[in-house]
Amino acid sequence: MRARPRTWRQLAGQQRRVDDDDTRQWPIWLMLIGLFAMIVAFWWVASAVLVSYWVVVRLFCAFAFAGNLVFGRWVERVFGMTRSYWFMFNLLAVGPCLFCLLFAVNALFTSDERAFIIREPISGLGLKNYWVEHGTLPAIATAAPGDTVAMERSPLANDRQFSVLRLSKGALGFVVMGWSEPTYVPPTR
Repeated sequence: MRARPRTWRQLAGQQRRVDDDDTRQWPIWLMLIGLFAMIVAFWWVASAVLVSYWVVVRLFCAFAFAGNLVFGRWVERVFGMTRSYWFMFNLLAVGPCLFCLLFAVNALFTSDERAFIIREPISGLGLKNYWVEHGTLPAIATAAPGDTVAMERSPLANDRQFSVLRLSKGALGFVVMGWSEPTYVPPTR
């Protein structure tokens, strides 16, 4: 009579616990989505929103760790999470989702848009770095208000001589930068 091959649990001396049937996948998926959303949000905030990195870190920490203050027996009962799992859930799911929601609301609901013509090659991240260091945009970036250039469009499609920098105050007070093409009008003679 042949003996059945033993599993690795049996070889290690472990027995399968009957009550260890935790098949909840939604917290893990929310943590993964939150992690990737946070990467995208940090990339976007770094390039498009005029806010210092210190404020970004403080906002993320506030959103990620504030949920840990409400841990209690009801969390264990409703969500079935231990304190350490609740901590990781807040850090990787709740914090990033609230952070993304905050900056999405700020970017979607804007007012007081101002447009400035900028001669290339000024890039967006260079303007952001200047703003972080000095607290204001360089004078060359805000010297020519408007979005219309009186000249013929260049025949080369990728020859960008001008860009339009659009600054809008977001719903939550952070200034959002946007870039677009200027409107070319023929010069009057």
